[in-house]
Amino acid sequence: MSALLRFATVMDWISEKFGKLAGYAVLFATLILAGNALIRCGFDFNNAPTKPAPPPAYETAP
Repeated sequence: MSALLRFATVMDWISEKFGKLAGYAVLFATLILAGNALIRCGFDFNNAPTKPAPPPAYETAP
């Protein structure tokens, strides 16, 4: 029985560490994405090329 309690304690410790790591990873990703959105939208900086209008798909008869 004590082996199972020790195993459960170790698994709880590992789970707690992975939980904290996941929380920090989500926070880091959120800050990166918010910064990206602020730079793109807030400063109107978008590196996507502007495309010309596509030609009509068919010719109209006069």
